[in-house]
Amino acid sequence: MSLEFSFGCSVVTGLEKITVEELNQNLNLTSQIDSRRGKVFFKLSSLANVHELTKLRSVEHVFSVVHTRESEDVYENTELAEKFFMRLPDRIDWTEGLKSWGAYYDKSGFDVDKLKQKFVLPDDYKPLFTNGRKRKITGVPAFRVTASRTGEREGASPTNGAQVSNDESKKHSFTSDQVAKWFGAAVNNKFGWQPNMKNFDMEIIIYVNDSRILVGLLLTHEALHRRNISAFGHTTLNSTIAFGLGRMCNLKTGDILIDPMCGSGAIPIECCAYRKSDIFGISSEISHNPAEKARTNLEKYPELVGLKRGLSMDVARFDATFLPLKTASVDVVITDLPFGLRVGSKKSNEELYPKVLMEAARIVKPASGRGAFLTQDKRNFIKAITHCKGYWYVANNPHINMGGMTAAIFVLTRTKKQFLQNDFKNLEAEVKEHHVASSVGSNGYEADIASSCITVESSKDNNSQSEEVSSSAGASLVSGEDTVFTAVDEEERKKQNLSFVLDSTSQESVESSYG
Repeated sequence: MSLEFSFGCSVVTGLEKITVEELNQNLNLTSQIDSRRGKVFFKLSSLANVHELTKLRSVEHVFSVVHTRESEDVYENTELAEKFFMRLPDRIDWTEGLKSWGAYYDKSGFDVDKLKQKFVLPDDYKPLFTNGRKRKITGVPAFRVTASRTGEREGASPTNGAQVSNDESKKHSFTSDQVAKWFGAAVNNKFGWQPNMKNFDMEIIIYVNDSRILVGLLLTHEALHRRNISAFGHTTLNSTIAFGLGRMCNLKTGDILIDPMCGSGAIPIECCAYRKSDIFGISSEISHNPAEKARTNLEKYPELVGLKRGLSMDVARFDATFLPLKTASVDVVITDLPFGLRVGSKKSNEELYPKVLMEAARIVKPASGRGAFLTQDKRNFIKAITHCKGYWYVANNPHINMGGMTAAIFVLTRTKKQFLQNDFKNLEAEVKEHHVASSVGSNGYEADIASSCITVESSKDNNSQSEEVSSSAGASLVSGEDTVFTAVDEEERKKQNLSFVLDSTSQESVESSYG
């Protein structure tokens, strides 16, 4: 029987499928992958590729799985729960988990075979401190325990006086901090490893999900989404979410991608990075400060990740509702729309969303164009789709968890319908008319999305065949021979009081817009 090593990944809830696809693609896994809410579990037959795990772009953390079990003891009183977690380290076979941890930290200087042997401090031992930090003991790992508990805490009461079943009335009698304290003390007693909350070598994690307990050894001391970005904005998007948006759009060689509301540039930077610059990215913002942050992140990216060559993308200041791009010149539009919470408002989104979506319909290629739009303001986005005259249909609509808030990803496919300039002129009146009608009475989000599906579904059948993406598009954009940047209706653009106007089709005009 061949030996298998168990691993797990913590991922953004709602993007588990993306992680499964990436695991199969990058590691050619033959064993079954177990996907749960916010977690993905898998096995490796060899530790030769263990370092590849932390190169995965869709995961937050990677850990070796030491132990899993179900126990009803977690629903008993605090005293019994304490006894359970204090005895748990003795019930665990640490062998395979420590081998996985040791293989990843192959330069840690620890003899993994000796780690399970209890280390006993001499009677005259006195801890030494340097700059207020406790020194480590040679050959003995410093560790800390991090616990995460999901499930009801004892004392929680049902809302609105609702009746609960016996299963629903089960509540944990402890907190996450108590679990970490109990288990950490037991590990110290068993192995003699030294607890150290800041200067640690090993981080033990415990996930308690209702009655399911998982113990693991963390391979990532810092979340993997903390990559690419050095200049953060108020709402900089998580890089793992940016990766998921790119994957959902099925990026191909030669694609031209634009994020018209890029913020700090997280989406185009991530997409160009994982595609190894076989696409061309345009990162644009209407405001000066976020555009400068995006440019800073683009310039510092090679140094941040240790590359000599930068990414195939550029930064400009554009109005997302009035882009200086040729019609049908872009392959993919991906953006993180303002939710109307920290940026903008739900009221302003009623007019902003339709204009952005209509402009996106203009610049992307009919039949082959794709888009991914992230928003928490689902109602206004669904209304925006109804204003787009059948230019888009919804190919996928997953929901994700962002810091405890549920957000929706609308993955759209461009229909074959050729763009009509008159639709721009009618859009504002339609938005106002729809707003007046909806203020009389609303059927809710479910009704909105149902009506929008009726509007756009008829065009889905006409989009069964997509055009081949030309790899020459990106090349011509870079070289400036036939750039997609151009002045579109210059007189109308001046009326919009934009900060600049691109009055040339040359690449130099794009460069001059950054100043």
